[in-house]
Amino acid sequence: MNLIGLITERAKILTDVGIESAHFETELIFCHVLELDRLNLYMHGEKLLKDEHLKKIDQIIERRTTRHPLQFILGKTEFYGRRFEVTEDVMAPTPETELLCENGIGWLKATEQNEPKILDVGTGSGVIALSIASEMPGAIVTAVDISEEALEVARRNAKLLEVENRVMFRTSDMLSAIKADEKFDLIISNPPYVTEADYKTV
Repeated sequence: MNLIGLITERAKILTDVGIESAHFETELIFCHVLELDRLNLYMHGEKLLKDEHLKKIDQIIERRTTRHPLQFILGKTEFYGRRFEVTEDVMAPTPETELLCENGIGWLKATEQNEPKILDVGTGSGVIALSIASEMPGAIVTAVDISEEALEVARRNAKLLEVENRVMFRTSDMLSAIKADEKFDLIISNPPYVTEADYKTV
């Protein structure tokens, strides 16, 4: 079977368990295992694909059928045009997270703030804080989270994106580690979702 047929066959397995973006996710899995981007997957993937690759692909597909998030299975995600490490210690970013980040960056640029001070509350893997730092070279970002494990992931991402000199990380329960006299041009947050029942008890 050729590459397109193999991808289609595996995608059907995900479709059958209700994965909406099954074909796209299957492409990502093939790309991950073959260490190719999507363009090179179709240009060169068929020549590179071996039995051991298919075995690994099928293991990932099988795990994904349990509805375990693909980002955690692969250990990475794409966000705002950049690759980030993600682990079980953080929340996987959603399209809404990217929209929030885009709006924040858009507001900073529209108001012509070339050296803004940013606070990201509940930074998790750091996707918002680090994307802003990457998009705005003059920005100084403070990123806080209650989870030390999440902050470790964010620190590794900061090094990968080479913005660690402009992003400060703090362990903080919401704003507990923020001093009263600290000022920021933008405070941004995308906390984990909670159920309505949980919300009423908070």
